[in-house]
Amino acid sequence: MWMTRRIATAALLATGSCLLLADVAAAAGKLKLSVVDAATGRPLAFRLHLRNERQIPVKVPSVPNGHDHASIPGAVQLELFRGNYFFDIEHGPEYQTRNGHFTINDGADDEKTVELKRIVDMPKEFWWSADLDVRRPPRELETAMLADDLHLVPLTTWTNRRSDWTKAKPPSEPITAFDDDRYYHLLGGGDDRDGGPIGLFNLPRVPSLPAIPKTIVGLTPALRELKATNEELWIDIAQPTAWDLPILVGLGLADSYRVLPSSLARDKVDVTPFGKPFDRSLYAGRDGPTRFACDVYFHLLNCGLKIVPSAGSGSGLAPNPIGYNRVYTAVQRSQLDYRSWWEYYKLGRTMVTNGPILQPRANAMLPGATFTANAGETLTLDLLTNLTTRDPIEYLEVVKDGKVLHSVRLADWAKSGHFPTTSFTESGWCLIRVFALHKSTVRVAMTAPWYVEIGGKPRVSKASAQFFLDWLEERAKILQIADEKERAAADAAIVEARAFWQKKIAEANAP
Repeated sequence: MWMTRRIATAALLATGSCLLLADVAAAAGKLKLSVVDAATGRPLAFRLHLRNERQIPVKVPSVPNGHDHASIPGAVQLELFRGNYFFDIEHGPEYQTRNGHFTINDGADDEKTVELKRIVDMPKEFWWSADLDVRRPPRELETAMLADDLHLVPLTTWTNRRSDWTKAKPPSEPITAFDDDRYYHLLGGGDDRDGGPIGLFNLPRVPSLPAIPKTIVGLTPALRELKATNEELWIDIAQPTAWDLPILVGLGLADSYRVLPSSLARDKVDVTPFGKPFDRSLYAGRDGPTRFACDVYFHLLNCGLKIVPSAGSGSGLAPNPIGYNRVYTAVQRSQLDYRSWWEYYKLGRTMVTNGPILQPRANAMLPGATFTANAGETLTLDLLTNLTTRDPIEYLEVVKDGKVLHSVRLADWAKSGHFPTTSFTESGWCLIRVFALHKSTVRVAMTAPWYVEIGGKPRVSKASAQFFLDWLEERAKILQIADEKERAAADAAIVEARAFWQKKIAEANAP
């Protein structure tokens, strides 16, 4: 039952997590390493982080290698020089991590089988994971997805700067299914002109976007034409502080907003300034950029916009493994395929994470549901969730209309899995969020919202609409475009987006 409270903390997983593989031999000693599921004994593809005694990552030949890791299809023969080695073995966030060390001495062959224990089974509850920012070579993709237990990828194979299809013919059918319930699309794309970047997914062919506009705002006429002629096109705001965000939203050119971008890495947070600056005194510390991204998303929701949160690892460019930042969407197995995943994602039946895993409900409904009541009535929601985490957690939060309504200690939540009730006398929304404690990075999980409409109208906050209008005016003030045609397109887009936000302010029904 999904309602069963589930929590797997770092402390609970510590038993047996340090593994001495072998004392093996030779200047080029051999060790065959295999990984299996602890419950079923079936082989598991896995991700291996292997480091020598100076903590330098060791590449593994003949398998896909990332920044500091390798994707292994179930077993690998390691041939290593004499010395001490340290490792982490993972199979996505739904399995425990095994870590430890071994020594290669003068001598022989050896082999070792490592068992990984599953700590949560999301597909069993019909939750399927995706990574919306993957830049890996297509030949590596299936092994990497299997190794990190990832179910869906719109692979970025072209951008405004380069394309894998310059010298190769794009596939006539871009969607590939494998391993019964895994899918990828080979024609995912991105555009990182000034004011972006954005992700462009689910097109049937590589588009011919003009090269002359140097800005995303100058590209909006082409994006509109692309959207009008491709109903499945999905546009993801791929950077939380993208300068042209309020313009794209105002023109209806934003389907999702990247709450968890590639700057959130497995062992660090890249705090390099990018896009619109924010007040570092209000958003201090390692988690400052993530909290700002969440607040921007909350402002979008406060404007009555049903834009879904997204997540992407940047694997292939960023140091992250594939699927490190991921989106889970709820789809019945009998309905699951590549396109249906996106249909349910658009409905908001989703949550994003790079660590903790939530299985939430509000009055037995998944995120994305809209609850209605008549004017003057009170509507009360009972929020509950399962939680699985490999990192310590102190509090779970219920966010209502952009503010933390309930901050519940882990021990108190664990008694029932429920939160204090959340009541509405006016239209609004709420969601569940949790931050994990980690010494060097930020790990967070957040659901999409549940919506409440009382009296037939969504909540529209004057302050949130003004937040985006101010953002737009700041962008317009610093925008410098030499090309006359691009300047005209940008000016027209700004005028239209300004009118959108001004209308939101005029129609606001909340502070």
